Amino acid sequence: MTQYKALFERAPVLMNSFDKSNRCVLWNGECERVFGWSINELNQQADPLALFFPDPEVRQKVRASVNTSPGVDMHEWHPVRRDGQVLTVLWSNIQLPDHSVLSIGLDITERKKAERQLEMKATIDDLTGCYNRFSMLRKLKEALVSCRPDEPRSHFSLLMLDLDYFKNINDRWGHLTGDAALIHFCDQIREHCDPSYIFGRLGGEEFLILMPHTDSKMALRFSQKIRASLARNPLFSNGEKIALSFSAGLVFVTGEESDTSVLLTLADNALYDAKRAGRSKTVVVGAFL
Repeated sequence: MTQYKALFERAPVLMNSFDKSNRCVLWNGECERVFGWSINELNQQADPLALFFPDPEVRQKVRASVNTSPGVDMHEWHPVRRDGQVLTVLWSNIQLPDHSVLSIGLDITERKKAERQLEMKATIDDLTGCYNRFSMLRKLKEALVSCRPDEPRSHFSLLMLDLDYFKNINDRWGHLTGDAALIHFCDQIREHCDPSYIFGRLGGEEFLILMPHTDSKMALRFSQKIRASLARNPLFSNGEKIALSFSAGLVFVTGEESDTSVLLTLADNALYDAKRAGRSKTVVVGAFL
């Protein structure tokens, strides 16, 4: 019994048990360390589970899992610890021969945080915080799959933008200022973007905006709004004002074409037409049927 008690108290897993009157009867050292409450403190509460699950509906489900319908399969819950931090814990409930239920849990909060960080690095451009190339191409493919000629709500505009004279900025003011220019450019776009727009960096100084439910006229007005915003809000580097502008190619997509490379080539060609026409312009390909 001494050995089992030592195992229970020192095991690096969460182990506890609540009786049917909601009184905590088992609460090991790991539970106290992770949650910050002692068993005596818990049992001074009218409903100890309310400390961990403030939402009554969630608390009812938790209570059912340890009283009326225990299950051995691991289930993810999000209890609140004493300092208010929301945790991610995997719980399994084991019914013992006396019909009491022993709950065994693993605190996976840090693992989940690391997974979210890895997922973000896989989808988000580190410098600008917008989507990266892989994510944008995937989003474009998804939009094309759902786009139908006879469903106007599925049509969208595709705007490809390229920051003008970016090499000159890097050469004259250095790469740190070049990075600041890209961030400033993205911040101006975010300020005016509709929540439905999907915005990402294809590479270097080239960006792509996917604009659902937006025809070419609306998309053109949006690009003009960004251009005007950049003119009003230049980048400052060491007290020196740096005016930023961009060239863009715009394609309106109505669903007949499902090849992303064709659409990107159309937008890219239009963008370089804008460059050849003197930069700081948006060239519209026209409705792509």
